Amino acid sequence: MSIWETIRTAFESLSHSKLRSFLTILGVIIGVTAVIIVLALGRGATQSVQERFRHLGSNQLDITSRPLPNNPERKPITVEEALGMESLPLVERVRVSLSGTRTAANGWVKLDVNLVGTTAPTLKDLAQKQEDSDWSLAQGEPFTRQDVEYESRVCILGSTVARQLFLDEDPVGQIITINGIPFLVIGVFDEKPMEGFVDPNKFIRIPITTAAAEFFGRNAPVQVKADIVSEEKLDDAITEIAAYLRQVHEIDLASGQEDDFTIRSFEEQARAAMESAKTFSSLLAGLAAVALLVGGIGIMNIMLVSVSERTREIGIRKAVGATHGDIVKQFLLEATTLSLAGGILGIALGIGVIPVINHYSQGLYAAFAWQSVPLAFTFSVLVGIVFGFYPAQRASRLNPIEALRHE
Repeated sequence: MSIWETIRTAFESLSHSKLRSFLTILGVIIGVTAVIIVLALGRGATQSVQERFRHLGSNQLDITSRPLPNNPERKPITVEEALGMESLPLVERVRVSLSGTRTAANGWVKLDVNLVGTTAPTLKDLAQKQEDSDWSLAQGEPFTRQDVEYESRVCILGSTVARQLFLDEDPVGQIITINGIPFLVIGVFDEKPMEGFVDPNKFIRIPITTAAAEFFGRNAPVQVKADIVSEEKLDDAITEIAAYLRQVHEIDLASGQEDDFTIRSFEEQARAAMESAKTFSSLLAGLAAVALLVGGIGIMNIMLVSVSERTREIGIRKAVGATHGDIVKQFLLEATTLSLAGGILGIALGIGVIPVINHYSQGLYAAFAWQSVPLAFTFSVLVGIVFGFYPAQRASRLNPIEALRHE
């Protein structure tokens, strides 16, 4: 029997029970769809991490206070200590911030806002592209290093705050109060897109020193990000900053005292995020493998049922000259055809689901990977071959005389 005759016979056999054939390949469809989505989510997570850390660079450090349970009196890193890091030879720039909820008012209009104290922007910050910049202003101007140094009472409003406090009126040059303290509005930020149910435009930014002096306390814990002179000096800079903080916090490692701070590079954070994304992808890949296994078992079961139902047909084929190999090829091709059909439908479904994930999911991003198509296609063929081999062998070993007697 030629290969084309074998293919034609296989398709005829499968077409007699279309519903059963579809239900049989449902597991393969789900498994292959899962493979497409897993690879898309893995690629999307990788791209998201890379995009998130792209503009940060590999020469930046994140410095945070670390509470010590055995020494609750240890103080956190303060604004003064953080700004003092700029005097270190290997530190090019320090960005310090702290935040909390406060009440802003313009006359009788009051609004709870996220009050953020930060250092002044550099020329590099102001030159950044709008989508990457934290200092993109719709009107007005940012505060300066002098404003930070002299604890000026100036502020920049988020677009939501400006709209709710001033309606259609121009807020620049006006006076508002924050917890009863008057501040001069010098600018309004560009509107940022909504992030889920959180409005990223409902904030006010003021100089970090003013925030510490007027609202949070000069010893309030701050978030510190330090730019290093070069990536090659990263390890030396970490050593230098650690030595500085140990000095101002009077930490003596020789006497068994622990550091009350943590210094991490953004490169380390990116690697940690990538590892989390890989773990997430591995878990989803395991689910996809289970679905493919279930689909393969379903194909094997239906092929065994088919062998039982077509015992007499097999006997007739053998009686008219069909060889052992002809019977194996026929049933193996039927199993592979079923699995391949499931693979094609699964690939189509997976590609169709990706934009739905991106549109409706919060925090997930899927990026279609073309290499997932041949991979899923290969998996579907292998499932048909592996799980169709035993039923095919069983059919080929039937005794033709006994098979002809079968009712």
